[in-house]
Amino acid sequence: MIYLVPLLTAPLAQNVDAEYKIVRVERTEVFAGKLGRLVNETLTVERDGATYTVKLNGRHTAIHGHHTYREGDSIRLRGSIHDNQIDAR
Repeated sequence: MIYLVPLLTAPLAQNVDAEYKIVRVERTEVFAGKLGRLVNETLTVERDGATYTVKLNGRHTAIHGHHTYREGDSIRLRGSIHDNQIDAR
């Protein structure tokens, strides 16, 4: 006897490769000794009326310099969308 079982699949993430406008930047910095300061950033970006949150991994200022994101700048993101967060690559 053969049983047909429907496959249950989780909703697939939507891929993204587009320009977004930065509407808010949250930045925290802590002292990291010889590595300078450890900077963590959370960006709120917008495109076509939809708002998303992007969390950037910490970076050390002595190694990666001082590239700062500002409100109103455009940023190109590649990755996948999960709810209201973008997992960028």
